[in-house]
Amino acid sequence: MHERAIHVSNEVELAEVISILEAHSIDYRIHDESSTAFPSIKGDRSIMISEVDYPLFAKNININFRTSKIARTQMRKNGMDLRVLALIVYSIIMTFMFLKYYDYYRKMNYDKNTYYELDSSNNLILKDKSTNLLLQKFIDRNFDENFEKVIGYAKSKKIIESIDENENGHYENHVYFGLDGEIIGTAIDVDEDGLLDESTNVLEDGRTIIFVDKNKNGKYEMEERY
Repeated sequence: MHERAIHVSNEVELAEVISILEAHSIDYRIHDESSTAFPSIKGDRSIMISEVDYPLFAKNININFRTSKIARTQMRKNGMDLRVLALIVYSIIMTFMFLKYYDYYRKMNYDKNTYYELDSSNNLILKDKSTNLLLQKFIDRNFDENFEKVIGYAKSKKIIESIDENENGHYENHVYFGLDGEIIGTAIDVDEDGLLDESTNVLEDGRTIIFVDKNKNGKYEMEERY
């Protein structure tokens, strides 16, 4: 019985040919060319069918292969289009962010004595232009353009932390530090009106003084001293 060889170069083509043959009940056998004395460089394989069945296969393979090739080409094109689109969107976002922050820093750095920049943790920091010493650090943990904590520095040492716990723009809690890092005082704005309702101060001799603004007029009365 005479046979015809159908050459396939990859697993996709092999599966496509087999599906056409089986759909039309055409008997076949797979011949691996690498098992011959002259193996194929690419390891191509052939599907052998009878000469009698070949016209039926050829009639269907032209339609299916053409459709499959168009589909694969379209998939590659769509994949390329998606990558190009993603790259364009990413470029637009990065350009927008660059322009936004460039304009922000340009405006903020007009001051002749200080300048702003981002530290290694992407926190906004304020530095002295003449000494390059750190003056303030602004921390926005969830990147919602509201600083939950502002840290003040003297001689590059932390001396105050102002905390906005409910993220409404009002710093209701303040903690003060000595240059040795120890806490030397606290202050609280209970009603968030900008006036400190209570201030606690630790003296160098260890005594503590508490000041309270009882009548909310911005003036303190000494509550306790011990």
